[in-house]
This record gives sequence, structure tokens and C-alpha cells, in this order.
Amino acid sequence: MRSLKFGFAFVLVSVGAAYASPPQLHGKTVVVRWQEERIQRMPGDDQFRPVSAAGEVGISINDAGRAATRLSFSVQDPRANRIRSGSKSVAGARVNFAGETMTIGIQRGSASAIQISVRFSGGFSGCTARGVSGMTGGASSSQTPSIVDGGSTAIRSVRISGESCSIQN
Repeated sequence: MRSLKFGFAFVLVSVGAAYASPPQLHGKTVVVRWQEERIQRMPGDDQFRPVSAAGEVGISINDAGRAATRLSFSVQDPRANRIRSGSKSVAGARVNFAGETMTIGIQRGSASAIQISVRFSGGFSGCTARGVSGMTGGASSSQTPSIVDGGSTAIRSVRISGESCSIQN
């Protein structure tokens, strides 16, 4: 289980000795995908319930080495019996590089965050990823704006699994 319940300051603080983006990644996008098993309450719901979601973050690194981050989710909507998706740019994401590792930190609502660590191989031609989600100490849930429907969702816990990573031109 890779869901953590502790302070999310780990995401918002620079990672060790952070370096500029490697020139091998300039003009490329690193895409990380994962599956989430959440316990959440949607607007209008009285109870928390389990929900599966597919997450994706794309980190585009321009020719000057600056990173832009886009976060996407797809969720099975049991009320409408269909998959709903949404995507947004994440202005506050922290992207840090240290050697052959990139760490992405995204604050998620009032009391939680996601951290994704990407390890590059083969001269930055391949990658693997690992994600964790955490809550601030003592928080029982986090109110977060939904990327999918724009409402506010209360998330109690998130377990991340099935991470994959690719590098695109």
C-alpha cells in the first residue's frame, strides 16, 4: 500500500540538491500514469465510498529547460454509469531534478498531496515511476476541487498503484 498519512510538506519542499533539468529532456514530455483507489464523498453524497480513478501527469520541458505540468483524471461515475474525465494545468506543482531522478509534488486540496518520483535510465531514454499520496498529520479528509466535474470532493484516503512512465518528443 502506497498511501501515507503524514505531513505533506515532503512534497512542497525542494528535494535535496535540486538541479536544472537535464538537457536530454529539453523539448520532451515525461508522462506518468497510475491507478488510484480512493475513499471519497462527492457533492450530494452522505457517505464516503470507494472510487477507482486513473491518473496521469504530463511534465513538458521546453527548450530552455522549464517544466510545465498537466494533471488528468478519469473516474467511473456509478450514478451515470459512464467514465468521466478532466484535465488541468497545475501552476503550483514542484518539479525538481537530482541526477537521474525527477520528483513532482502536487498539492491536492486542503490537506493532501501527491508525490511522484521518476527514475531515468539509458541516458534519459526510459523511465520508471513511483507515486505516493499523503494527508497532513491529523487530517481525516481533504476537500479538493474535482478536475472531472468542477465540484468539491472530500477525499479520505488514496492508494496509488500500477505506475508507468514514458518519454515523448
